[in-house]
Amino acid sequence: MKTIYAFLTMVAVASPLAALDQGALSAVAQKFSGTTADEQYLARVELNRLIDTASTPGTGDRAAVTTTLLAVLAAADTPAEAKKYIVRSLANTGTAAAVPALTDMLNGTDARLQEEALQALELIPGDAATASLAAALDAATDGRSKVSLANALATKKATSAIPALAKLVSDADADVAQAAIEALARIGGQPAIDALLAGDTASSDVGKALLIASSGSAEVARQVYTAATDSTVKAAALAALKDSALIDTALQSDDAILRRTALQTGLASGQQSVQQLVTSAYGDLSTDERLLVLAHLDLVQPADAAAQLALTSAAAEDTAEKAAALRALRSADSQEAFAATLAGLADRDRNVSDAASIAIAAMPYAAAESELVAMLKGDNSDAKRNAIKAATYRKIDGLNAILIDIVKGSDKNAGKDALKMLFTTATVADLEAIVSAAKASTDTAQQKMMYAASKKIAERIGTDAATKLVEGL
Repeated sequence: MKTIYAFLTMVAVASPLAALDQGALSAVAQKFSGTTADEQYLARVELNRLIDTASTPGTGDRAAVTTTLLAVLAAADTPAEAKKYIVRSLANTGTAAAVPALTDMLNGTDARLQEEALQALELIPGDAATASLAAALDAATDGRSKVSLANALATKKATSAIPALAKLVSDADADVAQAAIEALARIGGQPAIDALLAGDTASSDVGKALLIASSGSAEVARQVYTAATDSTVKAAALAALKDSALIDTALQSDDAILRRTALQTGLASGQQSVQQLVTSAYGDLSTDERLLVLAHLDLVQPADAAAQLALTSAAAEDTAEKAAALRALRSADSQEAFAATLAGLADRDRNVSDAASIAIAAMPYAAAESELVAMLKGDNSDAKRNAIKAATYRKIDGLNAILIDIVKGSDKNAGKDALKMLFTTATVADLEAIVSAAKASTDTAQQKMMYAASKKIAERIGTDAATKLVEGL
């Protein structure tokens, strides 16, 4: 063990940290004087390779790299394009030692370097970089700079910049005010909340920011709820509060957004008054409100009452409501629910019929198969055709034999539907039965239909036995 340790120590001593050679970096920087796109590209690749090699975690020295980058950056003969990429490298590898030089660029007149310096200061950790950005925000005079600096300080979660941001919450420039408000929301905490409260709390932007900055504080949410005039903000505050009295009041409001939020929040919290409203006055709710209840039907108690609400909506004229109700019935276990789902299968609206097919496949109704078989063997053509659709989603013993009997019968429309299903389910034995029935049929149209279907089934099965059965048809 001692031998291994000694060996590793020797390797460490013999392998010094990769260094960034100032002369080599300067030489690469001069290549940015090239005028062609290829020359510029190759210079960038070489510059990045040098810096990446010297700053690789575990092998590089960030402090030394920063010193070298700053030296080349300050050289009078370094091309402007090279400076841009060196500053960009400082964003990834620079230490606090780079802040003074970056601050000079941020306050300088070169727009390209200003932008690069701002991004570098945003990414360099430490109080010095934050202080530089905050000071620049305090001194900024144009709106674009203020917005960029506010965004950078928000990324850094700079609590020290809150006083500077607070001055801009009511700025005449709407973009600046918006950026300051959003920055305070992202920084969060009591100082940010206080700065926002000093602004126009009736403003929707300030209200949203307060809810974010306070992380759902009930005290702040109540202030926002009281002051807000925007429906969305008021609703967000109500959802954060979960106050039963306010929920009951909001349910009487003419504001649809507020009412829906109260309904959802009350259901989620199990508020008894909301449960009673839903179960006793479901028909008085708007279509949107009934859709919301259907989406959260698992929150309605008791379960029998919830299922009854879905059955009510399954008969609605609005197709979106009907589809939502059928999806909700997928866990129902009653003949009434099964019948409503079967009816939905026949609906002309694709969303409704698709919802019904999902429900019919998942429904735990124990008598589903026996009822479908009775319909398949019955005389009601519409019920028979609907049962064929439903049988696609349920496992029914002996289904193919029943379908073949339908094909042989006098109900041609049901026969066509049965053949469509047999296209995908028939075996060689089923094919033999269909061919035999076709040959025995005295109805020319029916015989032609069965022959055509037999050929398609044989092609799908693809065996010699199947092919032989349809030869000569």
